Amino acid sequence: MNNNEADKQQIPSSHDGEYEYVSAGVREKPGKIPWWLIVVSVGLCIWGGYYLLVFWHP
Repeated sequence: MNNNEADKQQIPSSHDGEYEYVSAGVREKPGKIPWWLIVVSVGLCIWGGYYLLVFWHP
């Protein structure tokens, strides 16, 4: 068992799928990615491709 598994404890069954890192007091649970974050990520990838094509040619 590594350190992460030792610090990770399951919260009682009323919170399905949630875990708490006891030493840090941080909770981890399933969730969905916000639409705006997906848009920003796709936009950055498109901008990166444009920058690569336009400014990095020999």
